[in-house]
Amino acid sequence: MKKIFKYYIYDMCGNVTALVDADDISKEVRKIINDEIMKENNNVEQVGFVSLKEYKLTMAGGEFCGNATRGSAYYYLNGKKGEINLKVANDIVLKAGVDENGKAWTDMPLYSGKEFYRKASEGIYEIRLNGISFIILDEEKSEKYLKDKLNIKENAMEIIKKYNKSEAEAIGVIFEEKVKKDGIENIKINPIVWVKSIDTLFYENACGSGTTAVGILESIKDGRSKNLDIIQPSNEIITTNIIVNEKEKTIEKITICGGLYVDENEKKLMIEI
Repeated sequence: MKKIFKYYIYDMCGNVTALVDADDISKEVRKIINDEIMKENNNVEQVGFVSLKEYKLTMAGGEFCGNATRGSAYYYLNGKKGEINLKVANDIVLKAGVDENGKAWTDMPLYSGKEFYRKASEGIYEIRLNGISFIILDEEKSEKYLKDKLNIKENAMEIIKKYNKSEAEAIGVIFEEKVKKDGIENIKINPIVWVKSIDTLFYENACGSGTTAVGILESIKDGRSKNLDIIQPSNEIITTNIIVNEKEKTIEKITICGGLYVDENEKKLMIEI
């Protein structure tokens, strides 16, 4: 039986995402659709599925994705200012929306388990979010890897094998560097993300979850709330706002916000199920 799926392309600060209108499809079918869309659109880095019955996003690999969550809020609100409660990975419900400037934002899921942060080695840290975990290398540790970008994905996989302690659906490696933008020194991230179940490994052009992980690490280092503009590989900015309860030394809320470009053309994919 052949079925037609409609999908749309969203450019989330360089992180190009396909959102598919689909309900009640299996993990195996999501994988087939994911592969077909990526074959037809070589700029797409990830595929998400938006429900027609409720505000719900399911990624192809079941992982959490901050940028796709922002894009889904924009999709459901049709680009207009507003806020929704959006169900994401593991049926977590997050507030997400579009602001008065047309930027899409989302709250980020706080890790519910123990040890959401650990120092793996000097200059190497692991930050866990719900559905995704990141290994972050500081500027000094990242330098040699950034000089060898042709092999950066292979090197990231070796780092994952060595340092990852998480059972998350997706694992990322962030190589940090310091750059100046508009005369101000900012952190720039170089994110490599591996999604286990569909075995994709991307050097992403932007990463909302990776931005969040870096913001958490900076808040931990300083012991206070942070509002940071993090430069993406695309040279676009995603802003992360980390609210810390300084008395309890806990993170109370995390939000990311950034621009996006929407390809208004509806695309169609016919596959046999």
